[in-house]
This record gives sequence, structure tokens and C-alpha cells, in this order.
Amino acid sequence: MKARLPLPTCLLINAQSLRGKADELTANVRYMHEYRGACMLAVTETWLDGNVPSNEVEPTGYTLYRADRDPGITGKTSGGGVGLFIRDDWCWRGSVVVRESLCTPDIELLSLPPLGASDHNVVHLRPVYQRLLEREKPQTRTVKIWNEDSIMALQGCFDCTSWEVFKCPDLNEQVEVISDYIVFCENSVVPTKSFKIINSRMETDDFLKPYFYSTSHNNPTSLFGPYT
Repeated sequence: MKARLPLPTCLLINAQSLRGKADELTANVRYMHEYRGACMLAVTETWLDGNVPSNEVEPTGYTLYRADRDPGITGKTSGGGVGLFIRDDWCWRGSVVVRESLCTPDIELLSLPPLGASDHNVVHLRPVYQRLLEREKPQTRTVKIWNEDSIMALQGCFDCTSWEVFKCPDLNEQVEVISDYIVFCENSVVPTKSFKIINSRMETDDFLKPYFYSTSHNNPTSLFGPYT
């Protein structure tokens, strides 16, 4: 027999319609190790009622214990409901009973006795919120700096170019060659600037701000006016 963990693993899920996400939950239990290895799946906002049997939303290998919202008591016709999926090979379903179920306008409670032969009667769940800023790693982006100097430098590069050498009998080949040359000139003479993006926000100095936030930009097509 495989050794069991000294403490159960539990996932807390805010389902917002367990019936509508039954297929997703089944796939997660099958393919994601976080779900597959969980002893319990605690669910809020199940949105279940007496018309939905438990086996319709139970992933294979789990049993659902639930407390649906009572519209007559709460005065609310939708939402609510709590449930607990317990993995059968961790705790046999015949040994689990609902000790207490409570539904009021303010509280919805589902209470179960100690599970199986476990020696821990209380599991204290403490949700921890991690800010998006801490979850995402900074990304480095590089952009070209388009200003009067860079435009004049690129224009000068084009003015010094002998465009006759790009003539080809095949039009598609000529377009490809000229396009590659334009990109080469742009990469050679236009300066670049790197900046960090943290949580979809850019950290730049004052040198870049006019480029990102200016309401009027030079039209790059004007660079190629003499060659169109």
C-alpha cells in the first residue's frame, strides 16, 4: 500500500455553476496533477438545485457532498451552494456522512465529521492572495526610437542607395529584395531602446514617453515617398 501524506491535500474552487463546468472539472482531475492528487475539492457557488443529481457533476473517483441554496429561506433564486468532493480511494464513501447543513440569508454551511480513520479533526484553510505583480515576471521589450534624427538618418541611407542594382526580371523577387534592404537599413541606423513591462505597465524614462504617448506620429510611409 502506498504511504499517504500526513495531511490531506485540498483545492478550493469558486465554480460559479458546477453543472456548466463539469466537463472542465473532469478533464482537470484526469490531466492536471494538482487536481488528480487532491484528497478533497471544496467548491463554493455550485449553483446546484434538486433538479441536478450529484452523479451528473462528479468526476470519476470522487463523491460529492453538497448543501444547495434554499430559495425559500434565502429569498435568492439563483447562485450560492457549497459542496465537497472527496476522493474515494482516500476516504471510502460509506464512511462519510453529512453532520450538519445550514442555509440562511447570510451563511451557507456544510459540515462533515472526521473523515475515515484520520487523526486530524479540523483542517484550517487559509486562502492566500498573491498579487498579479508578484506572479508575473518582468518582460524586456526593445523598440525603435522614431524621431527627427532617426528619420533623417534613414532618409540619408536611402538617398545614397543606387536603386538600379535592385532591378530584377521577376517582380516578386524585386519586392522581396527591396523589402529586405529597407529592413537592413532600418536596423542599421535607427536607434533602439529597451524597457521592462511589469503587469502590463511599462517602466520607461522620459526619453521614451513622447514616443509612446504622443498623439501624433510620423507616418513611416513618408520615408519611401521618392521610391513609390
